[in-house]
Amino acid sequence: DDGDDLKNTRKESYMSLFSSSSSNNYWLFSQLYDILSSVSLKVIQCPQGQFCHLGTTRELINLFTTSTNNHGCQFVQRVESFLLHNVSCATTSTFINVLITTSSNSSVTIGSNCVLEHCQIDTSSQNLIIGDSCLISGLRDG
Repeated sequence: DDGDDLKNTRKESYMSLFSSSSSNNYWLFSQLYDILSSVSLKVIQCPQGQFCHLGTTRELINLFTTSTNNHGCQFVQRVESFLLHNVSCATTSTFINVLITTSSNSSVTIGSNCVLEHCQIDTSSQNLIIGDSCLISGLRDG
């Protein structure tokens, strides 16, 4: 069958990319090809949309705090945070849905280029220091 011949030719071409890999990797990529080659891919393109690969944690922090990355993607910051008294933070940090509760006896210091998202932090009985360039997501304390 011509369809099988074409599929085998494509697989041989694909697998030639891994000829220098170890035999385990070669076997794995061969299995992946067999499984995924029968799956169809459909892409829906949004008008004026763009793909933004977030990359490493460092690149994600840069995207949030500087609103750009190496690929020119821009991130619109949504700041919906509730920071109570005794919280000092650098202006380059980003907060998304963050609640920090303190008392008059405690304080919070947040370093530069930090990203806190979807966090609820209760520091009523202790001081909290978050260093520079930290990414904290989904922390529920208290």
